[in-house]
Amino acid sequence: MSKNFYEVLGVSKTATDDEIKNAYRNLAMKYHPDKNQGDKESEKKFKEINEAYEYLKDPQKRNMYDRGGYNKNAGSYHHGGFDGFGEGFSNIFDDIFSGFGMGEDIFGNRRQPQQKTKGSDLLYNMTITLEEAFKGAKKDITITALSKCDDCSGKGAKEDIKYKNCHTCQGKGKIKQRAGFFSIEQVCNSCNGEGKYIENPCKSCKGSGRANKKRVLTVDIPAGVQDGMRIRISGQGEAGIRGNNNGDLFIGISISNHKVFFRDADDLIIKITIPMIVAVLGDKIEIPCIDGESIELKIPNGTQNLQRFRVKSKGMCILNSKTRGDLYIDVNISIPSSLTDKQKEALKTLFLTTEKVKINYN
Repeated sequence: MSKNFYEVLGVSKTATDDEIKNAYRNLAMKYHPDKNQGDKESEKKFKEINEAYEYLKDPQKRNMYDRGGYNKNAGSYHHGGFDGFGEGFSNIFDDIFSGFGMGEDIFGNRRQPQQKTKGSDLLYNMTITLEEAFKGAKKDITITALSKCDDCSGKGAKEDIKYKNCHTCQGKGKIKQRAGFFSIEQVCNSCNGEGKYIENPCKSCKGSGRANKKRVLTVDIPAGVQDGMRIRISGQGEAGIRGNNNGDLFIGISISNHKVFFRDADDLIIKITIPMIVAVLGDKIEIPCIDGESIELKIPNGTQNLQRFRVKSKGMCILNSKTRGDLYIDVNISIPSSLTDKQKEALKTLFLTTEKVKINYN
């Protein structure tokens, strides 16, 4: 019985190669046995669309098909059961895999990329004071990491490098493994995906072009940095293999607790305790600031316990800005625990009347 491969894939006879490939991809996803387990019709449809694609993806086969129609004995169509697909079947998937971009297979899954030879990123944790976070600082750190080999200047060999193809992958950097009717590519472990190895490697670094070294770096801590932030220093991580790009160094910032100030994002909070008489009558008191200066705060008469005062632009420096957060002053009122008889009488005279004390419930 004659088959129309264009109808099987749902494309016109004038369809482009990309249109045919996209049509096949969509149908393969729809009728794939893994998504339709036990469905004989889906299995049959899946075979048909693979047969159609194998003909139409090849310009010579497509031209022959357009002139003479379908002849299953003339092509590479396989007759066996579902497990009987041969090399031609896996090649179909190889072709599709290679055309999707971004390393995705027909189901949208990421494929394993070829291993990169860029150096790894490093993390260095650092603790600074609140004052250093406010002003910014320069800190010297010492790290031990893979750096460019001195003996071969990072090339991997002291003399001119002589390469040989990897025997495992035959120079491809990848090896294929069969998983049922799929053909899966993986990075070659023998050459780390490079497809070759150095015949005359440097003895110090064994051809990698890098060796462990101790380095001292000066790190600039920006004003306004917050606890938990990471500062990225480009190119100061591990050296790449044989002159490839270095990784980056990340500085993890922790800020130690301050004995006076509490930080809330870009604002600062300070808790003070004032005598009861100051709260009652009011006064002016001096408040320290994180920049080392001090301000005069007016405490109005009748100030209540836990009342908060705000002083604008006296908090932390804001990262990458010329502005500052605010300073909040939380007031606790100190109540004397022991009074002389004379002091008690004076308080009674000041606060109490002949009427009974009334309690308000708010």
